[in-house]
Amino acid sequence: MTTQQTTQHEIRNLEKELHAFNDRIVELQKEGHRGHAMEVLKANAIDLARQIDELRCLLVEPAKNDKRAI
Repeated sequence: MTTQQTTQHEIRNLEKELHAFNDRIVELQKEGHRGHAMEVLKANAIDLARQIDELRCLLVEPAKNDKRAI
């Protein structure tokens, strides 16, 4: 498996985890929860989104560098 494939696999895993966090947040909001647990879930979701963005940047950077070499 190439580095790019590994990165894409990691992105998919993180996206699944983020989706689960978002589903749980929506579920708890519908139940009227507003406490500390909600803030922790939201912070974790934001952190996962940041990690996904960072990994996506790693995929884009090599492509930019390859075009410069042409």
